[in-house]
Amino acid sequence: MVTHDEILAELRKRLAKRGAAAAIARLLGQPASRIAEIKKGERRIQQNEMPILAEFFGMGSVEPEADTNIVWVPVIGIAAAGSWREAIEVPAFLVPQIRTPNCNKAFAVQVDGDSMNQILPERSYAVIDPDQRDLRHNRVYLIQNGNGETTIKRFCNEPARFEPVSDNPAHNVIQIGEHDIIVIGRVVSFTSDAGL
Repeated sequence: MVTHDEILAELRKRLAKRGAAAAIARLLGQPASRIAEIKKGERRIQQNEMPILAEFFGMGSVEPEADTNIVWVPVIGIAAAGSWREAIEVPAFLVPQIRTPNCNKAFAVQVDGDSMNQILPERSYAVIDPDQRDLRHNRVYLIQNGNGETTIKRFCNEPARFEPVSDNPAHNVIQIGEHDIIVIGRVVSFTSDAGL
């Protein structure tokens, strides 16, 4: 059985050849920039990518993940953590999350901006549970306005509002009633492939 590190070593070897990065990007359905991030150590090879690469490299079966308490959730786009902004769809890939009971429809979005940087680092992946839309004090939500723009903010009551959790004072509170707001789901966790 082949491990992540063995696949990574082989991938880096192959990427030394001209044109290999573009071919591997096509194979995985990823932009070339995502392959460059793997090569630099900024991104881990995703669980769903490992068997594809192992087969392509002729390396055999992939060693199963040891921790069965981990599930893989799809990243579907990029969401603003700042001002309202149109959500950006990205090619699908998976990120790990600790298994949460009754959280079967979870998806993730990459955090873009610093309005939540005290609890959600920029470029991390916020895992959203779309079944948790009831607003609870001090919980964090992915919300959408009437123009289809999204942002991630923490809900607070008395008065009801969505607020940033940031060390950047430029971000504003969103008062309930200022916008038509649709709650897409609650942020239940976050994950990152940046490492420590």
